[in-house]
Amino acid sequence: MIKLTPILKELKLDEKISSVAYHYTTVQGFDGIIAKNQFRLSDNVVPDDDLAPYAVNPDKYKYYMSVARTRVPGYSKISRETYMRSLPVRLEINGDKLNTKYKGKPFNYFKAFTQNAIKRNEYDEYEDRIYHTDMYIPNATSYIKRIDISLDEANEAYKALGVKKILNTAINNALSINIPIYVYMNDKDFYAQLRGIKMEERDQLTKIM
Repeated sequence: MIKLTPILKELKLDEKISSVAYHYTTVQGFDGIIAKNQFRLSDNVVPDDDLAPYAVNPDKYKYYMSVARTRVPGYSKISRETYMRSLPVRLEINGDKLNTKYKGKPFNYFKAFTQNAIKRNEYDEYEDRIYHTDMYIPNATSYIKRIDISLDEANEAYKALGVKKILNTAINNALSINIPIYVYMNDKDFYAQLRGIKMEERDQLTKIM
């Protein structure tokens, strides 16, 4: 009798992470990444049968981190409400360096990853995932090339108690290890990476925000 292997066990992580990748996080996430010098990954759970062909075996690769190949990826725009609860932070990641230890593959949580989407060249507009057997990727700061932060006053988190203090601490810590940081006064400039204010000294944020 021929034994059929489930599709999840046949898929291989044979695709490289792009040379430049972007990871979106919150102020609190940014602070944790810099302070602990590690990326905390999410549980690799396959949401439903329709997405199984695009997933990776969760029994082996239990965790993943979302990244994108463009500064304004489709998955981050769709999940924008998440960042309205905390100022959005974009980490520019050295994909070439990550490729020496980790592998990834495209994954569209929103089911738009279809043959028609591929034909329309929408591939890069959706999520790539870096998979790992452990919940953490150590030495996170060694992979971060640049940090961009939106200070848009329209964001409900702009004046939230504690956000400014946490963000100032995270920026100071990142500056101490020479990671370039830019802040933007509105989301439009943030996503376009235009008119950024370079952070060059400790507590500079208190003069801006």
